[in-house]
Amino acid sequence: MKSPSGSLPFFLLTGVSEHNRPHHALGGCQASKLHGPLLVKPLIFLFATAIAVMSAFGSLPTYPVYQFPPGTRKTSALPVAGDWKPISAGLLRHSMGNSLRPLPRVAFRIAYDADALYLFYKVKEYAVRAVARHHGDIVCGDSCVEFFFSPSEDLSAGYFNLEMNCGGTTLLHYHFSDGSRIHKTTAREFRGATVSTSLPHLVDPERKGPLVWTLTARIPFKVLQRVHPFSTPVSGTVWRANFFKCGDKTTRPHWLAWAKVNRTEPAFHVPEAFGRMVFQ
Repeated sequence: MKSPSGSLPFFLLTGVSEHNRPHHALGGCQASKLHGPLLVKPLIFLFATAIAVMSAFGSLPTYPVYQFPPGTRKTSALPVAGDWKPISAGLLRHSMGNSLRPLPRVAFRIAYDADALYLFYKVKEYAVRAVARHHGDIVCGDSCVEFFFSPSEDLSAGYFNLEMNCGGTTLLHYHFSDGSRIHKTTAREFRGATVSTSLPHLVDPERKGPLVWTLTARIPFKVLQRVHPFSTPVSGTVWRANFFKCGDKTTRPHWLAWAKVNRTEPAFHVPEAFGRMVFQ
């Protein structure tokens, strides 16, 4: 599992677990001086564990999907701030194309229960816009976060792309594995999903930042299964996925990813680059 490098702003560090802290957060030389031989065995164990994980998963990042314990919250409601506290944050630290700096800073969290997936994004960016109004509109030109995922470890299952702008407008497509066609969901098919953001539905004209905004989504499995059937995940299930941030038509266009995509130009539809989501 990869750890992000470089220092992180405080608003992104809250709730970030050791598996995705910077390498230097583990202490480095200073920690060796403080702990001496006591650090040797744990370091050997961590190194051996890292080798085993890399052998099993290659260089792809892995994210543990937290399971909300039954009865701890109202399953039909969006999670509140306290619900996200035990959940580790993933960071979008790979930029693509001619992304203008300063780059947005983006953290995501994802969880599930027996009925739905839950997503939370926290974004700090410098040019914020939301023009798309209706489900299915092209939202990638706006300040937009995206979640691409295959509901299986086997990429032959095809994949979904869920795109959401900072005003809560959504787009959901399913891409068949043979590339023959794309199913573009209608607002009726998407009914039952809930998306809430900290900004108005429309942000036009564009707002200059830095500005921090958040997005929370609840996507029932039955909404997705109406589009393409798959088994509801349980503990131990593995999906393939990537998380993105873009703003194609903002005054500061950018393209960011969680799992690195080895392309010269921005490219999100690269399922072979998807990381792994392991349901806990």
